[in-house]
Amino acid sequence: MDTTAFYEKEDDKNTAFTWEVRANNHAFHATFTEKRFLCWRKKKYNTNKICTAKYNIFTFLPLNLYEQFHRASNIYFLIIIILQSIPEISTLPWFTLFGPLVCLLFIRAIRDLVDDIGRHRSDRAINNRPCQILRRKRFKWKKWEDICVGDVVCLKKDSIVPADLLLLVSTEPSSLCYVETADIDGETNLKFKQALTVTHQELTSSKNMESFQGTVLCEEPNSRMHHFVGSLEWNKKTYSLDIGNMLLRGYKIRNVEACYGLVIYAGVDTKIMKNCGKIHLKRTKVDLFMNKLVAMIFLSLVIISLLLTLGFSFNIKDFKWKHYYVSAKHLRSEIAESFLIFWSFLILLSTTVPMALFIMAEFVYLGNSLFIDWDMQMYYEPRDATAKARNTSLADQLGQVQYIFSDKTGTLTQNIMTFKKCCINGQVYGPDDEETPRQPPLQENPYMWNEFADGKFLFYDKKLLHVVRHKKDRVVQEFWRLLAICHTVMVQEENDKPLYQAASPDEEALVTAARNFGYVFRSRTQDSITVMEMGEERVYQVLAMMDFNSVRKRMSVLVRNPEGSICLYTKGADTVILERLHKKGEMEMSTEEVLAAFAEQTLRTLCLAYKEIDEDDYEEWESQHHEATLLLQNRAQALHQVYDKMEQNLQLLGVTAIEDKLQDHVSEAISSLKRANIKVWVLTGDKRAADIGVGLMGQEGMQAVQSSDYMLAQFCFLQRLLLVHGRWSYLRVSKFLSFFFYKTVACMMAQIWYSFYNGFTAQPLYEGWFLSFTNMFYTTLPVLYMGLFEQDVSAEQSLNMPQLYMLGQKDALFNYGVFFQAISHGLVTSMINFIITLLASQDSPSDYQSFAVLVALSGLLSITIEAILIIKYWTIICVACILLSLGSYAVLTSLTQSFWLYKIAPKTFPFLYADYNALTQLHGLLVILLNVTLNTLFVLAFRVIQLLRQLRPKVKEEEVPKEEVLGVEAMPYLPRESRARRSSYAFSHHEGYADLITHGTILRRPHEAPSETLYASPIPSEGEEEEEPSTGRKRSLWLPRKTSSWLRRIRHHTAKDLAEDRAAFSAQSSFETAGTPSVLYSESQASRPSRSPTTISMPSRSSQKMSSLPGSQPSLAEDWRLVSPSEPPFQTWESQPDSLEGRSQSWTPFWKNWQKETHPLGEDAESLPRLTHTVPPKTLPPSVEEEPLVGGTSPTERKSSSSTDGAPT
Repeated sequence: MDTTAFYEKEDDKNTAFTWEVRANNHAFHATFTEKRFLCWRKKKYNTNKICTAKYNIFTFLPLNLYEQFHRASNIYFLIIIILQSIPEISTLPWFTLFGPLVCLLFIRAIRDLVDDIGRHRSDRAINNRPCQILRRKRFKWKKWEDICVGDVVCLKKDSIVPADLLLLVSTEPSSLCYVETADIDGETNLKFKQALTVTHQELTSSKNMESFQGTVLCEEPNSRMHHFVGSLEWNKKTYSLDIGNMLLRGYKIRNVEACYGLVIYAGVDTKIMKNCGKIHLKRTKVDLFMNKLVAMIFLSLVIISLLLTLGFSFNIKDFKWKHYYVSAKHLRSEIAESFLIFWSFLILLSTTVPMALFIMAEFVYLGNSLFIDWDMQMYYEPRDATAKARNTSLADQLGQVQYIFSDKTGTLTQNIMTFKKCCINGQVYGPDDEETPRQPPLQENPYMWNEFADGKFLFYDKKLLHVVRHKKDRVVQEFWRLLAICHTVMVQEENDKPLYQAASPDEEALVTAARNFGYVFRSRTQDSITVMEMGEERVYQVLAMMDFNSVRKRMSVLVRNPEGSICLYTKGADTVILERLHKKGEMEMSTEEVLAAFAEQTLRTLCLAYKEIDEDDYEEWESQHHEATLLLQNRAQALHQVYDKMEQNLQLLGVTAIEDKLQDHVSEAISSLKRANIKVWVLTGDKRAADIGVGLMGQEGMQAVQSSDYMLAQFCFLQRLLLVHGRWSYLRVSKFLSFFFYKTVACMMAQIWYSFYNGFTAQPLYEGWFLSFTNMFYTTLPVLYMGLFEQDVSAEQSLNMPQLYMLGQKDALFNYGVFFQAISHGLVTSMINFIITLLASQDSPSDYQSFAVLVALSGLLSITIEAILIIKYWTIICVACILLSLGSYAVLTSLTQSFWLYKIAPKTFPFLYADYNALTQLHGLLVILLNVTLNTLFVLAFRVIQLLRQLRPKVKEEEVPKEEVLGVEAMPYLPRESRARRSSYAFSHHEGYADLITHGTILRRPHEAPSETLYASPIPSEGEEEEEPSTGRKRSLWLPRKTSSWLRRIRHHTAKDLAEDRAAFSAQSSFETAGTPSVLYSESQASRPSRSPTTISMPSRSSQKMSSLPGSQPSLAEDWRLVSPSEPPFQTWESQPDSLEGRSQSWTPFWKNWQKETHPLGEDAESLPRLTHTVPPKTLPPSVEEEPLVGGTSPTERKSSSSTDGAPT
């Protein structure tokens, strides 16, 4: 990415520097107002009082109702209830829909009220926190809500910063202030802020602070937490301000006795409050699909009502012609009668739209989320952490994931950095053949001579230690001096030994390595840094610190040493350091080869360089630097240009290599997810355009968790979250919805058949109370049990058979086919119940109410029997649900048909003893038995036919083509002058690939590509080597030129580790280079990439044999190639299916009921991805676009010198 364009983009956001703050001047700020609405104006500078609650005692009822009736379903039911109140068209009692709607509104209102009461309590507790504010030359205790812009505030140790403050002075040397930002970004490591030198020297007492009349001119309040540009005008001088001078609301003061700050932004204007925007509700695929089905049902009801109205219009004509003598009672025209009857039918059939579905769905989603919280199999004892569902509406979506976009550091790895190797002046130091850093014998401590050595430091190299202690090699001295000086680590004293607090574990590992080799970082001030070098204390004056960012990809420190010389120390990615070298000799080229070797070992690398600066050159540069720091517009761009001018003509010192091991069971988890047809990508960056966000509790803190939908303690728990809870949730929700639609149609469609029988008069068939209670009580508990507790297989079987997960990816359990099957089943059930009852009633005395009772009870029992047949997981709770449902019918029916209620309201309770009269006759019992029996036999027959079709052998076995692996020309060795990407550190400083994936820039497949573009590994098998055309000599596919003897030894000793690493990688899904905490994608979501992204092909097992010749070891960058995959999207050749024909068919899964579905283990099933490798990896290459603050690098991909903006050529 072009750096100039980057900084211009950033600075364009800061065009208005109109926020003026005057210290200790309330009257000035009170004069400013802003126009809000019409003539109403509001003060520009807010107080520090906040209010995050939505309601108060007066606005709760109207505002909550207003929000609830933004739902289309609620508006629909409200309209139907209003229509019911019109006598001319009313066909159902008023309570039929009014009761369920009130229940739905009440449940949601109570939930919203409980949430808002919690917000009120939180706001009250925060606003009433105490703090010290300067009032009349002394600091007085006030509440947070009393703070105003321009106040001077005193903060003590462990206190929370109440507003966005400009740090004026602290009790620490040079006014340093240590802060913890866990409440903002989740990071637990300490950071430091620093006051200006002028305020540190002048504001030494309360009296001086009272007389402080400085003016701050800065940008308007905004939400960028890591950006601030402003200036302080005081005593006719101007001083530049940046984010390093600011204490933001939510910071916690650490290791400082007291500090003082000037309030710049207060209350809702603070950066943390500006980031508290509206939460966008995530909707699952099933939820969105269900909304479409409800709309479809409503349109169907309108069409059916029109057709029934048409039947009524023909019928009324015939009726009037035959019965002309009653025409005096029909005063309306036929058109008017038809218009009214249409609305009558619409009201009559309105109960088909399942209002109770929306109520019960909330309980189902909540219950499945609680099961995740209660699963002790996902409890991680070392951190005392369990899984947590932070979003209760996405449980079923976990069962439909197709792509996992995962960060690497701290997500797949332990984020515990180990100093593994280093290269100084072309010489490699470190263990040769051990898997762990070599340690000396137990009886000797190689660092005993160093009183500041860290006893936990494992790196040991006898030769390097000898060189360091003899102080004869200046390059070695400058190497360790750079690591001790060029960093942002903070230090504390604990038991007379330094305790480091670093922004990244990489930095801590590097500073600790320098500490053990005698270059101990002891302390820092605003303009100096103290280092103990081999027992001698040296103080370096810090002239400039050029900090790291993702565009610069490097960090530099300009210091003046005790001898008076000026030196620049720089560390960063090899892509930016190597191009800034003064020369490229043999040592530099050898170092590039070392970088490649370290890359093969999946180590995070970092290049170190320095140069000496002439005094005149520094004076000229310093004036330019000072001018750039005072700019308000385009400051970042100007500073970048000044820094870049200084960081040229460097002398290379060497390379560091750091290892970050995988978490436990990561390889097994990825292998299992791959068998479930889930593609795993390693991504980096700060974007979270995700269907589902899963945050992991890493070593660095809770930042990922705070913005996630689910929290896990380890990556391996993702396997259980998806394959067990996700699959169960999708199964439960799918069965819950399909059965709910079935039972609704089975009961309510009889109203339509009855309309054909009664002359299309819109007369209701059922008792009004039966319609009201059916979906609320009579059939609720069994379907709710399905949504909460149903299982087809156990958790252990779900983990052992990941292929079962593919049903959710294919939407196999709930789709249009399943929906129409449920509707068809309900139609057949209703027709059997109505027609059989009608035929049986013709030859026996039967009244309307008895007929309605027989149809209603037949439908209820048929639905209950169907529930018994399809439930697979039987418990005592299931039995209780069925008994309670039937019992509720008996109790409530006896109540609504009782004589005393009939006496009170005969029109409301007209079915007096209707059930008793119908069920005391043998004829009625036989009709019910016949209906239930026929419905059950129909279902059983249908499923037997389905089973026989599955067991029937195929006439002709389809021949499954074998996987075809196309060869690919080996990647040529990159010249020394090219900027090859070798490490995550190098990649981290380029723009990530997330935007390219989102926009489809790199996802387009070339037109000439065949249907399956597959890549073989460029690694030659045993006995295979390429011959040079001119000499006939065999040469390596990786290094065509001669390699030095020391490099051959390195490759020889690391061959074993490399083989294990490749085997481990092959067990994982395709990795793309670009990161976030784990992000899960499912098919057909709006946020999913629309084209097949570029993936990285994995080598075949046969091509993984290592060459026995030293120096011919191929790099991982060549093993893992960017390819355009074949259909389906995101699939590489490793995921191509194997034939599963002929596998055992010893059991029939739960979905083989009346639904016509395909089991993944059946003969007609799609073949499954093959697990080709199962060797667990010990380490994983760092991701391509990872962005540690100053961390190491790792190299899963090389960038050609002709590529631009970090995109592969």
